[in-house]
Amino acid sequence: MIRGIRPLLRGSTYSGMLFAYCGALASLPLLPFALLPTLAWPSAPYGVQAVLVLLVWAALIGLVGLARTTRRALIAFARQLLRVPLPDPAAVPSGADRWRTPLWLLLHVALGWAGALTSGVLILMGIALPGNWLDAEAGLILFGRSLRSDGGWQSWALTLCCLLLAAVVCVVVTGVLRWLAPRLLGPSSAERLALMAEREQRLAERNRLAHELHDSIGHTLTATTIQAAVAGEVLSADPGAARAALRSIEESARSALEDLDYVLGVLREETAETAPTRTLADLPELLDRLRHGEIEVGPDGPRHWRLAVRLPVRVSA
Repeated sequence: MIRGIRPLLRGSTYSGMLFAYCGALASLPLLPFALLPTLAWPSAPYGVQAVLVLLVWAALIGLVGLARTTRRALIAFARQLLRVPLPDPAAVPSGADRWRTPLWLLLHVALGWAGALTSGVLILMGIALPGNWLDAEAGLILFGRSLRSDGGWQSWALTLCCLLLAAVVCVVVTGVLRWLAPRLLGPSSAERLALMAEREQRLAERNRLAHELHDSIGHTLTATTIQAAVAGEVLSADPGAARAALRSIEESARSALEDLDYVLGVLREETAETAPTRTLADLPELLDRLRHGEIEVGPDGPRHWRLAVRLPVRVSA
């Protein structure tokens, strides 16, 4: 029982009903244009005029739903008021999916008007009947038993029933809108494929940046570590070589910072100034940096490189 009344106590239920009310109110400016055919055909029967007004009104609402900004606004409001997670729509929807927004808008307006009229009448009855403000008799037939408002506890019981029914109407309208939103405002199959392709492209770009970051900064830190070791060993014996190693460390650190700034700029979706493009053409520069620290670099086979560091070694007897 508690689980059954839980939707009546949720704030999201009534925010969803507010969303339905907004759809009904947003359609009101189109109603005067829907009444124009009745002015052109005043001799038509009342039923024909009513059907004609409803058809023209529905057509105008559907035309509004064809605009791209309408879909974006509906998705934004559905996220906020219906609490339905919906992704952003595609920039250019396919022709087969354009009908979904007008259909949603028509159902949204229809549910908004039905919910507003039903809940409004029930709330008005719940407020007016206890004091008999309308000087009218009203009753409620439930499970074959009638309950009439003739003062006393019966009027208060009828008021409670009206308010509960109004809350149930809110639950039903909000539930229907939440069920329809992913199907009509959510991404279509083509949009899902586009989102998956975009997500894969972003992941591939991040993986590429991770490889570049590992390759560029990784080898720079390795060279810096070797140069720092060389500088520490030759600091007293050969100050000139130590200073050369320190300058090489400074250049390597500056290059690593540039690479790091580029990668962080891409990850933050900012425009980076330069891209850290490291190719085989940059190998002589790297070798020059290593030689500054008294490091001998020579070929060791056709596809391998050997780093030999000349360090002063003390041999004790």
